Amino acid sequence: MLDRQMIAKMLIDSVGGTDNINRVVCLEKHNLIEIYLNESIDISLRTMRDISETIEKIIVKKDRLLIFFKRDIRMVYDEIDLYMKSRPTLTRPKETKGFEKIQCFFLDLIENMSGTMMPVIPMLAMCGIFGFFMQFIAELPNTPISTNSQFFIIWNAGCTAIFYFIPLVIANFAARQIGAKPIVLITIAAFLVYPDMIKLSDGPIQFFAFNIPSLNYSYTIFPIIVAAFLAKYLGSWLEKRLPSAGSQFSVPFLTACLVGLFIIYVGGPLLGGFAALLYNFFNLLLQLNTFLGRFVIGAAYQILVIFGLHWMITPMVTQHANEAIPIIWMSCIPFALVAQGAGGITCYLRTSNKAIKAAALSGILSSIAGITEPVLFGVNLRYGRIFLVSCIGGGIGALVAGLLGVKYYMPEGMLLGGAPFEVGAPDNLRNTLMFVLAIIICLGITIALNWFLSFKNVDKEFGLLEN
Repeated sequence: MLDRQMIAKMLIDSVGGTDNINRVVCLEKHNLIEIYLNESIDISLRTMRDISETIEKIIVKKDRLLIFFKRDIRMVYDEIDLYMKSRPTLTRPKETKGFEKIQCFFLDLIENMSGTMMPVIPMLAMCGIFGFFMQFIAELPNTPISTNSQFFIIWNAGCTAIFYFIPLVIANFAARQIGAKPIVLITIAAFLVYPDMIKLSDGPIQFFAFNIPSLNYSYTIFPIIVAAFLAKYLGSWLEKRLPSAGSQFSVPFLTACLVGLFIIYVGGPLLGGFAALLYNFFNLLLQLNTFLGRFVIGAAYQILVIFGLHWMITPMVTQHANEAIPIIWMSCIPFALVAQGAGGITCYLRTSNKAIKAAALSGILSSIAGITEPVLFGVNLRYGRIFLVSCIGGGIGALVAGLLGVKYYMPEGMLLGGAPFEVGAPDNLRNTLMFVLAIIICLGITIALNWFLSFKNVDKEFGLLEN
């Protein structure tokens, strides 16, 4: 059996060398390496299969090569990465114009975010599920476990810490995915979630004579992804311009300082301002047409989750929980969560790939607890049509809830992201029944739409559908 260095070299040579490779993506969860080509060439599958016993299956497509591994996938990918001189992230044509550039940018971003989140998805899912059950038990009448008990506090901390410190958790994976230095990104993430920095988020921070809005970076994903890109290019720029003597100390330190300060004083405030703009836009839609606003919020909410904007918008909603519009706003969110879970259900039912089944199942269970990141990054975004169709399903569910008169009384909840009812409310029984009916309709419609629209015959080549 050939060693991994020889396997990597033969794979690269078989597709015409590194000049013909646009990018290489390692999907370790699915034991798959995708090699995207600049120009399609004839490849001998027999030769490819004889490279090593580590390769299970090879699929040749017009613009890429799909290589499924039995083992050693990460080691082979690292060797390919050495040949490529840098870790590629996303396929991109040599020449792109207009809309194609925008499309490539967003695909680039989504691919990197999904690749960053993949290693932490199993832990996110299990922590979300166990945290949900503990919270459920603690809120039962005459429960032996109080929310004020030390046992609950310790258990709850263990289940929620990974979400609170998610920038720090994903820093190493983001650095590896994007090509930055891990220690630099870990330092930036630690800086963003440092307790004193969290306290500063209660009000504006001063920059010379200017007051700048501050942000709470706990629970957020997008800022650390942006920091990874900045650290990658700034670090490379500094290495070329600073004296080589001592650069191993000065370059990482300066990179971490400059990128961290940029996120605090520029990137964060811009992101917060954009979140406030979106919040006002959604409210405007609700004022103009309640049902249109419901559909848009239900459809768009999971897009906010991808970039972590939901953690910035939710406080804006809950602080006005007694106003009519925020109550309508929050009544749409459970259906956005349910729809993504329905996308995972459809994928689980239709796939024969064990790895995808496992990812879908864990995502489905965690989405019941209101945690959709596992199913979002583990399955739905990976197969983009599932995500888009599920977003439509979420919009339809929110619209149906409005037609059935579902009301939201609580700013926060538990089941499915917050069941919209309150014990003792005048119409509690009817509201609960209408909510359950809307959930069932949302599940059914989303599963049906995904079943017929999200899958094509070509997906069999990915092992996504049963053969």
